[in-house]
Amino acid sequence: MGIDKYSSKDEVMAAVSKYGWTLQDASESLRNDRGVVLAAVSRNGWALMYASDELRSDRDFVLAAVSQNGDALKYACEELKNDRDVVLTAIGVYGMALQFASDEVRSDRDFMLMVVGQDGDMLRYASEQMKNDREVVLTAVVNSGEFFSYASRKLKRNRAVVLEAVSIDGRAFRYANYRLRGDKEIALRSLSTDGSLLKYASESLRNDSDVVLMAVTQCGWALVYASEQLRADRGVVLAAVSQNCDALKFASDDMKNDHDVVLAAVAKHGYVLEYTSVPMRSDREVVLTAVKRYGETIKNASMELRNDREVALAAVLQNSDAMWYVGASLRHDVWIQGFRKRDNTNLIRLANMARRYYTLDKYYKESLSPNNINEFVNHIDSDDCDSYLPPVPPFLERVWEKKKIEQNETNTKLK
Repeated sequence: MGIDKYSSKDEVMAAVSKYGWTLQDASESLRNDRGVVLAAVSRNGWALMYASDELRSDRDFVLAAVSQNGDALKYACEELKNDRDVVLTAIGVYGMALQFASDEVRSDRDFMLMVVGQDGDMLRYASEQMKNDREVVLTAVVNSGEFFSYASRKLKRNRAVVLEAVSIDGRAFRYANYRLRGDKEIALRSLSTDGSLLKYASESLRNDSDVVLMAVTQCGWALVYASEQLRADRGVVLAAVSQNCDALKFASDDMKNDHDVVLAAVAKHGYVLEYTSVPMRSDREVVLTAVKRYGETIKNASMELRNDREVALAAVLQNSDAMWYVGASLRHDVWIQGFRKRDNTNLIRLANMARRYYTLDKYYKESLSPNNINEFVNHIDSDDCDSYLPPVPPFLERVWEKKKIEQNETNTKLK
């Protein structure tokens, strides 16, 4: 609704009640009208900037404006920017409005202790004096160590303050003076809660086995920030991959070729096989462990193991999509196809007909290839019908044996 300086009070009132900012187009007399301005700032606090100087000095009007939009404090008179209640109302709506408060308010210790206790980010708008106040800063750090970034340089160089800050929240370590980021005690205190903070430690500490071990035990991928020497340390790398298998990516080439280290990593998740050395991709134990955790990682195994029936079976059993990566010699293997198509209705039908053959071993039935159905069914009544089924792989025999033991133990408990 367009208005101008010639518009009547009723027209302006209708306009500002809908769009507070239209007050800017009203006549000077109406921008000093209490009813019109109150309607405008109640709709949009920013409209206070268009009010007369008299009304921007009126406490009730300013309170109405900052209650709608905290930033409206910017347009209040200096006296009201020094009013604690007005400022509190403004930052309650929009925290960053504190930047428009008077220097006196932002230097008021009790006031700042209260506001940073509620929102540590308010420390950024505190006076320099308050940013140098130990209690005020540490109160902000209780909310988040990130707020230590607003502390004065003097406090960031103070060992006692930094040690207390990182004890509250390790993230404060990032903003400490560079010399204190080389302090082992401070670093250990910080890294005990967030290993990734190793990134901000001094070069000497990133080559300290105690410090790095603490970091990777808490956050495995912090290994990326360790020195080259420690990324080749077996104990450190084992701790890292045990916490997060992705850490293997940052280990030295020697560690990527270490059987125990690699085995610990792939035991967490098989996909990290891609980070290992060529010899490890040919290690049967390593690859078998990996594909049992993540079938598709068989694509990272050596060609020899991709053509190994037991490895391929384990991969396809874990994820049928692994079929696309098994060796060519096994892609049409009845067992591989059987596992891949274990939900096929033909297999269910075959399983029902094969009761005489491993009656209780559903894993065998489900893994049979539909290609066996005709021969088996044609000879189902013959004593030698089993000869028409493919031989049982050792892998399945071990699975069955384990299942039988578990079943026997269950039956014994039931008795």
